[in-house]
Amino acid sequence: MKRKILSVLSVLMAVLVSTAALSACNKAPAGLESGGGGGESLSESSGSGGESESSAENEQRTALFKELNEEYLPLYGILINVEEWNSADRIDIEMFYAWYTDYIAATMQYETRKALYSIDGEPGWHYPTVEFEDFIQKYFYISTKVLRESDVYNKNEDCYTIPVGGWGKNYSFSVVSPDDISISGSTATAKLTCASNLDSKKIFMYLSIDISEKPYKFIGCKSDGQGGEKMP
Repeated sequence: MKRKILSVLSVLMAVLVSTAALSACNKAPAGLESGGGGGESLSESSGSGGESESSAENEQRTALFKELNEEYLPLYGILINVEEWNSADRIDIEMFYAWYTDYIAATMQYETRKALYSIDGEPGWHYPTVEFEDFIQKYFYISTKVLRESDVYNKNEDCYTIPVGGWGKNYSFSVVSPDDISISGSTATAKLTCASNLDSKKIFMYLSIDISEKPYKFIGCKSDGQGGEKMP
């Protein structure tokens, strides 16, 4: 009888030992639990980093939206007439002349312009060579050689001039929302909503700008190719 009891006790002890061992295996060590918590924090941290990056990008686009509408698009002005270009040397120098003429008219009184840029007995405005070239090259990547190969350049008088004038801006345009600006590296592309000054059509253009340093430079423009839509 005693031997039978001992046998039963042995079986019970074996079961208890097995149960304890299984419980110990299933329980994660404190270090691993902490590591698991750390993994969750890392995931949360990554998500937070993404949100921070997105917030920084939104702030950049919002700041650029303000700069473009207040400074660079009014400056771009009449060059909106050149709907498609991917290099500044594709723009006629006559258009640069018209562009600079508009800029001077917007920033200088007529009497001052007349004193600085007119020559008695000659029609048109006469912009000194270095002044004109410096201004164009401030906002566009274009060589002096290309500028001086045009008929607008007058070597004898050391100036840029056209005997006739009278250009009109084909479109009034703006960036409607920061969401209409995309940024890739040092290049920003702005979707311009353009209302025709000639008819009732609205078109969209995409103006690319090098924002790597100030002043920003205009580096290309293209139309959406849709032919425009009628404004209400």
